[in-house]
Amino acid sequence: MGLGRMVILLHQLPDGTRHFDWLVQRFQPAPGHRPPLDPEARELLSYRVVDRIDHPSAGFFVADRIADHRNKYLEVTRAEIRGGRGIVQKVAAGIVRRVEEMSGAVSIRGKFAGGAEYMWAGIQKDDVWEFQRSKPIQVGPGQKFDWSTSDDDDGPVDPRIATVWPMF
Repeated sequence: MGLGRMVILLHQLPDGTRHFDWLVQRFQPAPGHRPPLDPEARELLSYRVVDRIDHPSAGFFVADRIADHRNKYLEVTRAEIRGGRGIVQKVAAGIVRRVEEMSGAVSIRGKFAGGAEYMWAGIQKDDVWEFQRSKPIQVGPGQKFDWSTSDDDDGPVDPRIATVWPMF
């Protein structure tokens, strides 16, 4: 499986409020084979977050799952959203190695430009998603990834996170 893409967009609303949209490409094309994406297809896994998740201090964060976004947002640098819904501006971009979705859980492995590779594991709790970011990944081929500690100093992560990413 090849690499997909992800972006963080700053979404400034007409009322002056703002948030960030984390958009993740689910489909990772095979190496050397990147078919053109339909820019209008709503295929991007999408979350709304209050703060930038690419910041080193973002070990744990809460997100709202929002409607899948169109592929064209992977290419946007700055755009006005139709219908007077504000302006989006790309603030970070990265690659995705893998996305695993299950009922009430998701795991995303990737990295933002200039940063370390991480895994983000999310668990749905009522109307929100709680995400935990791993420590930087330094796992060689055939080695198992260990979710036993989080990226912050609060001790072990929620044990359910280990079930989100069973391949590591």
